[in-house]
Amino acid sequence: MKRKFLIIFSVLLFSSISMQAQTRGMTKAEAREADGVNFGMLDGIVPVKWKNFRGTLLREGKKPSGMFIVFQNEGESLDTIRSRAGKAIAGMFIKDDKKVDDITWQTKSLPAHEGDKENTAIMNIYDGDAETIQVVYYVRERKNAVFVYGYFARKSKTSKKKSDSGDFMDENGEGIKIFDKFWRSFY
Repeated sequence: MKRKFLIIFSVLLFSSISMQAQTRGMTKAEAREADGVNFGMLDGIVPVKWKNFRGTLLREGKKPSGMFIVFQNEGESLDTIRSRAGKAIAGMFIKDDKKVDDITWQTKSLPAHEGDKENTAIMNIYDGDAETIQVVYYVRERKNAVFVYGYFARKSKTSKKKSDSGDFMDENGEGIKIFDKFWRSFY
């Protein structure tokens, strides 16, 4: 038990340090002008390695939900970032790669959060046989970087266990308290 606690503590400590490393020692105003993004760590959130992305994936404990930040690569469009992130998130829940590649998302525009680029927030929903997946994207621009952040969740259609389904945002992109704390903590 002590070993498990130490491993979890070490991962959380390292993740917290690495997320803030780019902007350490800066004022909040200076941090906003830098390439990095600082945010407050939240209870129950576990950082997870996210292959092939410049950014961070945060899982919400044992629930099939979480949050993310992805930085735009040189020459990469926002649509490409959203597509790559959506496929990666869907791949966490759908184990058949062919099905992930063939997903058709239903897309809806959302109001932007304060500080975000206007007309860039969208909600994607995939309604499959075994699950429904929701991925919500917002875009924020800093002086030297553009990044996409968002929330995702899966609801199981085959399991009655509460832990097999995450909470979905409503049609206005609201209703997830931990996500609201997350994006409001950016500096």
